[in-house]
Amino acid sequence: MRYFLAFSITVFATSYSPTLPSFYTLWLLLFLAVCGIYRRYILVACTLLGLCVGFYQGHRLVDKQLPSALESVPISVIGTVVGLPMKDQRRERFLFSVTSLAESSVTEGQTSLHRHIVGKTLQLSRYQHHKKMAAVPFSSADLVTAIPIATGQQWQFTVKLRRPRGFVNPSGMDYQAYLLRNNIAATGYVVSAKSAKSSPHASLERFPQQSTQQSTQQPAQQPAQKLLGESCAWVIVDCLRWHIKERLSALAKRVKSDKTIGVINALTVGDSQGIKSQQWDAFKNTGTVHLLAISGLHIGLAAVIGVTIGRSIMRFLSVFKPFSMRLRVLPVVFSMGFSLMYSLLAGMNLPTQRALIMVLVYQCCVLCGYRVSPWLLLTIALSGIAILDPLSIQSAGFWLSFLAVAVLLYGFLAYRPMTVLLPYRHALQGIKAQWLLTLGLLLPSLFWLQGASISAPLINL
Repeated sequence: MRYFLAFSITVFATSYSPTLPSFYTLWLLLFLAVCGIYRRYILVACTLLGLCVGFYQGHRLVDKQLPSALESVPISVIGTVVGLPMKDQRRERFLFSVTSLAESSVTEGQTSLHRHIVGKTLQLSRYQHHKKMAAVPFSSADLVTAIPIATGQQWQFTVKLRRPRGFVNPSGMDYQAYLLRNNIAATGYVVSAKSAKSSPHASLERFPQQSTQQSTQQPAQQPAQKLLGESCAWVIVDCLRWHIKERLSALAKRVKSDKTIGVINALTVGDSQGIKSQQWDAFKNTGTVHLLAISGLHIGLAAVIGVTIGRSIMRFLSVFKPFSMRLRVLPVVFSMGFSLMYSLLAGMNLPTQRALIMVLVYQCCVLCGYRVSPWLLLTIALSGIAILDPLSIQSAGFWLSFLAVAVLLYGFLAYRPMTVLLPYRHALQGIKAQWLLTLGLLLPSLFWLQGASISAPLINL
């Protein structure tokens, strides 16, 4: 367990390094790590391997960013809409996976764009164009009709991009780290071809009001955008999440339950965009925000459902083959399958990844007949998150997720209930779990969430 812990701490420590060493240094560290393994200095070798992995991931994230020379330059790209698009009265925001460049971008002598743009994920915004003056409030009747953005669509856009950036306020969100963690190479917006040539340094992302005032002096133009088709071959999971969200939204409008559709979408596909501010305040005041974030509780329930279904099928098939050892694999396979399926539908956020890694490692150990410690599972999950996302240590979800599991493991493994109170064991365990989470996460909640709920233990029971 200490080896995984040393590896994880070293990887996360590299995310705070102001500079990145050269690749020659990484090869040297890797050689020293192999020598440490050969000489049986395993702890030192894990530390050196952590440095190699952390710095390599840093180089990979830096290489994914858009070069400064391509900022505010009109580029015609072709790609597919991925993720779940977000829409409000002003704009549509979506993730765009670039597959190729349009012929206009290549013929203009910009052949170097292929290496910096193709294969990258962009966060784009398509602003609504209005017919009336800018002083008139936004109205749906004034919007120029356009094809709505949907997951799986293949578009050709003329866009202006900029590198990931954000404020670094101590108590605020690090937007740049958020973009890098989600593998977003650049942010930008869809523009028209003529406006891109006339004002190449204009930015609707930074100056939306100024650009709207400029649009009143000249007639609004439709952006250079073209719908090429729709295919979910490479984004099957995202398309499934999008269709589930659309079906639930249509059903909510039919039964007139718009207030609860945001919560339903958050629990099914991990999309919390539709939750209103009043609902967020209510969940925060009652200490039930964790119910909306797909985490270990939800993945654990999916795993239990999979085990239950697998055991039912195993018992049914054992009637025909009573001595078949292969049937014992069914509960493990169903548990892993249900956990993986629900994690993919939830968007694979950080708490989901942590819970999924723990479930998969535990079920693999059960399948192989090994007994594994819960602390070892937690440190393996920590190492997996360190490899996948070294910058996750700077997010609140990382600390709250891992600290919650660590507090529960420490509280339940350090003390066993007495046999006299055996009939009330489950009730006492529920009360104990809530007070452990309340006391153990009090300081992290005050630091990361700027508040904590005193009534959370009673309400969560």
